[in-house]
Amino acid sequence: MFPWHPSSVKHPIARPPRAWRRVACERMLIERRSFAILALALVAGCSTWSATTVPELPIPRLPHDSVVLEAAFVRVPPGHPVDGLWQKTDEQLFDSDTRRNLTANGIRCGVVGTQLPDELRDLMGAARRDQPLGEGESLSTDSVTAVYRKLQNRSGERSDLIVVPEITGRKVVLFSEEGRVRAETFNEGQALFAVRSYPSGDGTVRVELVPEIKHGEVKHQWVPGNGTLRHDVGRQTSAFDPLRVSAVLSPGQTLLVTSSDEPKGIGSLLFVRGTGDTSERLILLIRLAQTQYDDLFAPEQTAAPLATPLD
Repeated sequence: MFPWHPSSVKHPIARPPRAWRRVACERMLIERRSFAILALALVAGCSTWSATTVPELPIPRLPHDSVVLEAAFVRVPPGHPVDGLWQKTDEQLFDSDTRRNLTANGIRCGVVGTQLPDELRDLMGAARRDQPLGEGESLSTDSVTAVYRKLQNRSGERSDLIVVPEITGRKVVLFSEEGRVRAETFNEGQALFAVRSYPSGDGTVRVELVPEIKHGEVKHQWVPGNGTLRHDVGRQTSAFDPLRVSAVLSPGQTLLVTSSDEPKGIGSLLFVRGTGDTSERLILLIRLAQTQYDDLFAPEQTAAPLATPLD
């Protein structure tokens, strides 16, 4: 027999006290996390989880010299009188020489206040009832390109406002200048207004319209711009600078341009559809909607340099 010694009995290896403390700490941490999750569930109840709200991006601000214009065309039915409209339109903003020159070429214009005359409202309402159209939709194949347009440009930038999208065949237009009349011939083109705006610090804007006719075949050409020549592909352009319409508008005021009572010249081409008693007239309305320029409250605003200074 072998003698029995207590040291020969194998006991399970005992954990050191430090290991037991670590296990206890881990168990306590798990219990605390479980309790926190349970408390959050009780507080939330049956509410659903929602994604974290992403902050919206800031709305970009317009440049300080930006101008927003609203352009609309109003159709006058054949035989509809518009004499009462001119009684509520200020034509005296244009000097007598300008009015005489425009009338000789079949154009009449004026400025109306923030409230449109009742005659215009009635015509616009009738147009909506007869043919409701959305922004940018076409009136017809031989009419203006859009009932309503919004033009947004910086000071002096050009916008094209097309009035006659397509001139079919050969068109002869009489142009009167300083009492002399000459005939201009155009083939396969379109008639439009080149629109530019120049804001002032008092909140007013000078709006300029120059009638142009693009005609002939599409060809490569060099056109001037910003002191340089740039390559362009398009039709030949005839601009009628002597017929420039320039008006200073306050926010909400509207520039009205249409044909004269006797259809003739460029005014007839732009604003008269048809011939004789069945012809109808178009009235162009350009309203000053918004201007950002104000040198009273922001006199430090100047044009940004073209190049970054070295120092």
